[in-house]
Amino acid sequence: MNSIRHYHQMAQQHGTTLQRALDNYVGMENKLRSDPIGGIDLIINNLNLRTPDGQKLNSRDVAWHILNQSPEQHKTLQLANTQTAISQQMGQLHQQQRAVAQQLQQLHYERRFTHTRAGVDRFAETHPRLDELGDLIERELKLGFDLPTAYQRADLLRPATSRGSNPHRSGSNPHLRPVNTRRAR
Repeated sequence: MNSIRHYHQMAQQHGTTLQRALDNYVGMENKLRSDPIGGIDLIINNLNLRTPDGQKLNSRDVAWHILNQSPEQHKTLQLANTQTAISQQMGQLHQQQRAVAQQLQQLHYERRFTHTRAGVDRFAETHPRLDELGDLIERELKLGFDLPTAYQRADLLRPATSRGSNPHRSGSNPHLRPVNTRRAR
């Protein structure tokens, strides 16, 4: 839809729908192929051209106007039409370029996200409190710390409350195990 949104908006501005505008365009193009004069007449009627005093113009009026132009006027008109066509083509190329750039940007984002997510998943395998400390880790990352440092700082800011929730503090290091104060009876 992004590539045709502009045309959808143009159709709405002219009081129609994109489907009706496209149906009308295809109808005129088919008419031009099968009956060039009838196709031109159809286009002129669709444009609803009027004289300054309000009378509707038809294909004969347009033909008379064209035939009464000087060669210089005709050449100037052809040049203007060529420039308009080139300008429209350039506009279409710019739209296509923007669409490709957006797709490329989205692809880069998805690849960065996938790569980052995989790294975080690997880190989480050896750091069980990652989810629990997520808000603090995020804050530390925003301060410029790398993930391992941010995790350590978050762990210090919010120590584990139960013995099993932090293997780095209690059970994994024999020097840090609490001394059993109960005596055997």
